[in-house]
Amino acid sequence: MPVASVPALTLSAYQVDRGCQGAHLDADPALLDFARETLDKELGDRLDQEGLIDPYAPLRAEICFEQMHLRTTLVTFLLYPVVRPDQLKVQIMLLKGNQLLHTWHLNAENNAGGYMASPGRERRYRMLVSLINRKFVRLLKTSDSKPS
Repeated sequence: MPVASVPALTLSAYQVDRGCQGAHLDADPALLDFARETLDKELGDRLDQEGLIDPYAPLRAEICFEQMHLRTTLVTFLLYPVVRPDQLKVQIMLLKGNQLLHTWHLNAENNAGGYMASPGRERRYRMLVSLINRKFVRLLKTSDSKPS
């Protein structure tokens, strides 16, 4: 007997803001803007690819950064086993009109280090953003908190 799949939640729109109220953002403003723009663009592409954007859907999402930490290149290269990993935490609020339906807190970490992980802070941000996007899409596809 086939298992009935749960229909995915679809969004009419989403908005990515820089930082949530009381956020702990350990990044310079240029990298924070880069991370916001990257999340905005890549999430839009991913939602469109997965068919989760519908202009007539009653739901929208507001996304903000709760915490952001990116190790320096030298620390990533030499000291990665003993220091805090690269980390990105976001808050996603699912809204119907002005009513808050649900809040998710998603976390992405990258413990990689050494020569291959050292180049490109932007590349390391992209890896964290990609993890957040995958987790959010999975939540939309499997959420049992359907709006009425």
